[in-house]
Amino acid sequence: MELHNLTKRRRIGSVRKAGSFMSRLMGMLFCDPARSDSGLWLVPCRAVHTFGMGKPLDVIFLDHELRVVKTAGRVPPFSSGIFCSEAYSAVEFFTAACKLSGVSVGDQLEIR
Repeated sequence: MELHNLTKRRRIGSVRKAGSFMSRLMGMLFCDPARSDSGLWLVPCRAVHTFGMGKPLDVIFLDHELRVVKTAGRVPPFSSGIFCSEAYSAVEFFTAACKLSGVSVGDQLEIR
């Protein structure tokens, strides 16, 4: 699947959906950090941790309509968690996805 920022008219990257408890718990733990435009869409998700990660993550929190409600750039490894009460889902990337794509609170995203 592809994640696009409709507000900024930019492609953010490819994502795969993590919908089960175990896939959300594992998150990006066994993903290849060299795949810079590949992310994980966690559904449902209001909090993200980075225990066991070797690289920082960018996290984009989304509401039910895929509108950005919070971003967290360069969340360091072994962080206890980032929480967003308004979120329905979250997208994780290894790279500076938020900065490179210009994602900001209020942007409308789309998954194709």
